[in-house]
Amino acid sequence: MRRDAALLAIETGEGFVEALRERCDDRRLIVVQGSARDVNHHLAERGLLEADSILSGLPFSTLEADEAGAIMRETARALSQRGTFAGYQMRSAIRPLLRRHFASLRSSYEWWNIPPCHLYWATGKRQGSI
Repeated sequence: MRRDAALLAIETGEGFVEALRERCDDRRLIVVQGSARDVNHHLAERGLLEADSILSGLPFSTLEADEAGAIMRETARALSQRGTFAGYQMRSAIRPLLRRHFASLRSSYEWWNIPPCHLYWATGKRQGSI
């Protein structure tokens, strides 16, 4: 990362948040406890206008449909027009959400991961979907 970059990490677990804050001594890392659904609030609260990229391992296949949709909508809103969403998933439940919010979607499958997982890269956010 560039010296002037920021890495906003959103985590729900209090213990993991504290561990990251204690063990990672890099001023570019901003760790917040909360929901990915509030990504735009977390960005704004820190004076960050938008994200260049978002990486997610949220288990979209286990989320309620409304919650998954809201998280993806807010994620797309948070990305810059040229931004990239990258996701790793054990299932393909995220695919329709990505197709709804992004014009371009690439995917792959990582066999070496245990268990193997789906990989997604989405770009070109659709303005009408957010």
